[in-house]
Amino acid sequence: MAVCSVCRETRPCQRISSGSPICRSCGRGGEIHSSRRCFGCVLAERARILLAGPGGEVSAQLHPLLEALSTVTNPATVVSWLGASRSARLLGRLARTSGPITHDLLDDLPQDQALHYVREVLVSSGVLPARNEHLERLAPWLEHLLRDKPAHHARLVRPFTHWFVLRRARRAAARRTFTRGSADFARARVLAALDLLSWLDHRGQALSDLTQADLDHWLAGGATTRRAVRYFLQWSRGRGLAGDLAVPLPPRQEPARLLAEATISGSLTGASLTRPCPWTCGSGERSSCCSGCWSAGSRS
Repeated sequence: MAVCSVCRETRPCQRISSGSPICRSCGRGGEIHSSRRCFGCVLAERARILLAGPGGEVSAQLHPLLEALSTVTNPATVVSWLGASRSARLLGRLARTSGPITHDLLDDLPQDQALHYVREVLVSSGVLPARNEHLERLAPWLEHLLRDKPAHHARLVRPFTHWFVLRRARRAAARRTFTRGSADFARARVLAALDLLSWLDHRGQALSDLTQADLDHWLAGGATTRRAVRYFLQWSRGRGLAGDLAVPLPPRQEPARLLAEATISGSLTGASLTRPCPWTCGSGERSSCCSGCWSAGSRS
């Protein structure tokens, strides 16, 4: 008989040869979390509770995620994530919905970091098919953007985005890699259009009455990103909604500046740079991916 270093009770305290306490559930030695159970057993139980559907059972769709969560090599980190992150709470709410989890379902939710994290978890574990997130996030982003915009702005910007911006973006994605920068450029075209329309409303002026002098005045009063409005004006002119207006192209960089930037970029080659962990939830926690411990394969 002895005082157990884990439960502090006087009882026969089994230990493996290394001196580590033994989990009462699985019989393996290692770090104990609570109730004389190891972190792996606690994680398996909590993951099953989190992913349980309305009937108390984990759906067949979520079994791959349950398996991935239950077999990580650093369960203590995931136990902490399950109990503290907004992403885990969102995952639990999705598991309790009556129907299957789909990309369309996620697209209808607020597009915040917690949602993006959950989507990546679902894709990485095989619950959802992979897709080009930079491209596919544009349409739900537009709908959330237009929710608090005047209806007459939405009637112009929505078709412009779907038939001009997104159409070009999909063609570009079919030919080459569609990156985050590509998506940011597409968003800049939409934001510039809304900026111009708001400015015209403030002046009590219609888009059809916009003159070149008016446009030049608006361009001079803001950031150079306003020049992305050329695409909206091009689309509007083709539909008889605006006149023949010109937006100057951005100045080209001088060779010396390009050379300097290339030199700086080259000096960083081989440096030890840390990329933000793709398995970071909305509240900033680092999860088990930081140790590359997901059973499906480590994330670089």
